[in-house]
Amino acid sequence: MFNGIDLTELGGNTIAGNFFGLAPNGTNVSPRVTGQAIQINSESGTNMIGGPTPGARNLIAGNQFGISVTSFGAGLGVCYIEGNFIGTDRHGTNALPNANAITISSKRNRIGGPTVGQRNVISGNNVGVQITGPYNLVQGNFIGTDVTGRFALGNNAVLSINGGTNQVGGASVTPGAPPGNLISGNTLSTPFSVSGTGNIIQGNLVGLDVTGTNRLGNGGSSGLAVNGPFTLVGGTNAGEGNVFSGNAGAGIITSTVGTPRQVQMGLRLSF
Repeated sequence: MFNGIDLTELGGNTIAGNFFGLAPNGTNVSPRVTGQAIQINSESGTNMIGGPTPGARNLIAGNQFGISVTSFGAGLGVCYIEGNFIGTDRHGTNALPNANAITISSKRNRIGGPTVGQRNVISGNNVGVQITGPYNLVQGNFIGTDVTGRFALGNNAVLSINGGTNQVGGASVTPGAPPGNLISGNTLSTPFSVSGTGNIIQGNLVGLDVTGTNRLGNGGSSGLAVNGPFTLVGGTNAGEGNVFSGNAGAGIITSTVGTPRQVQMGLRLSF
């Protein structure tokens, strides 16, 4: 297989302002990249994909795989993925799917960030985000909606965390505003699942549009499935609560894996 960009070296690299898998007009798919659009396998240093300004945005659509981040050696490389449209056209309003949008199998990476400019739109893909490493942050993204946050461009599989001590969202003045994520309009049976120990889910809006007033539910059995111990969903401090509303099934499903001690507090559930 061939990749669009394959970085296997130290950090200090920036990938910004590119089209991967799209024609120059940014609205049609060109021939697919057979491997990853962007593959980063870095031992150390910091790499940036995108950035907080529109000119830094990468459009990544129509590929077999979008972004893959792994590590080798000591595994101290860090990747920031910010401000990209992954699975849509240049306008962020029409789906042009990648088979897999973002796959992270390393630690201490960040998808999105605490400001609007760092938001990724990750929508329209077969698989949205998969994380199998620890200490990663997923913040401020629209996952399953268009760029306005009002219309569904759902991923089939949405957000899967299978590693410890990751954080999805953060204390947010308004649920779904950065650092919280908007996770709505997706389709598979369990759109958002968390396994592993000590993960944190806070400040997210799951199943409504960005205004928090219109239903834009995720399909299937639940808004969130918690399958790991010592998981914190919500919190006692201001802005840490999540909103789960408008989803086809239960707001949250939990199961006992290992030491069966999930912690859920600060939730707002409505149906």
